[in-house]
Amino acid sequence: MLSPHWQKSSPQVINRQQNEAELLRQLVENTSNLGGRGGNRNNNQPRQCTYSDFLGTHPPTFERAREPLDADHWLRQTESKFGLLDCTEHQKVLFAAQQLQGSASAWWANYEATLPAGRRLEWNEFKTAFRAHFIPAALMQRKLQEFTDLKQGGRNVLQYSEAFNHLAQYASEYVNTEEKKRYAFLRGMNAKLKERLTWQQTGTYNDLVNAAIVQEGAMRQVEEEDRKRKAPASASETPQAKHRLVFTSPTGQRYRTPLRQQFQRPYAQNYPRPPQQQNLLSRVPYQQQSNQYRAPYQQQGNPNARAPQPADRGGNYPCYNCGRTGHFAKNCTAPRRNNNNNINQRPKPEQKM
Repeated sequence: MLSPHWQKSSPQVINRQQNEAELLRQLVENTSNLGGRGGNRNNNQPRQCTYSDFLGTHPPTFERAREPLDADHWLRQTESKFGLLDCTEHQKVLFAAQQLQGSASAWWANYEATLPAGRRLEWNEFKTAFRAHFIPAALMQRKLQEFTDLKQGGRNVLQYSEAFNHLAQYASEYVNTEEKKRYAFLRGMNAKLKERLTWQQTGTYNDLVNAAIVQEGAMRQVEEEDRKRKAPASASETPQAKHRLVFTSPTGQRYRTPLRQQFQRPYAQNYPRPPQQQNLLSRVPYQQQSNQYRAPYQQQGNPNARAPQPADRGGNYPCYNCGRTGHFAKNCTAPRRNNNNNINQRPKPEQKM
């Protein structure tokens, strides 16, 4: 068991050991830094990066700007690599120039030839010259106009936010604060969605995008429910689509009746056909059948009265008794023939001259 004196002084010993360990760690780190600088013991001078260090970050190359944003994208990517290194402003120019290829390399050679002898170009000067050549001011103005005219249209919120962020880099004066960025984003949104976001007056731009995504999902759910509620019944549930009547003419041609005529309670479903016309009517189109006969007619107070006969009663169909047209067999005045004769034995219709 430790003595009371040792227990009392142990916290001080532990603190001293921790301080010594920290000093040792710093000494090892300083020694390694001195070795990397070739023995230079001036701790105030930062270690300069090399081209090998720059290549170790896998910087992108650039040949031409197929689209306006390609040149600016290369600059931003290259500049992000320099953020990992302690390069001087002139080193940045030298290293970035080595990544130019093709027509971009030819541009740099021509531009460098116009500089005074011994002129050491810095990185900001390089970016200005690079943008002036590959991103003209007129093109920048066009992109700014595209940003101010941007509307959501048929895009969803994510697609609209991607287009917004893509063009916002050309309109820094419109998005340099959270309030301006939120206002510009809300200005181009669809009216229905914008109305649901009027309460979102505070927060960041990302908060506004998240709220817009939530409201967009709720709107789609409501629209889907309305669509299902208003959807018409399927064809299998419509009784009119189950059966359609087909009739055959005397020449063998088949007729299919329109659905709207089938379900208007035609004469054939309400009244029996005249017995002498049943065989013939089954061979003619439905529309002709419905025009040949009407419901029985009786004058009020005279049950023996006959319905008025139209001039073309019987139409062009022959009488079953005499073969002439213009009347039915029951009204025929010619002598009656044998009823056992079939349809093939009936007299031929009288030909009109």
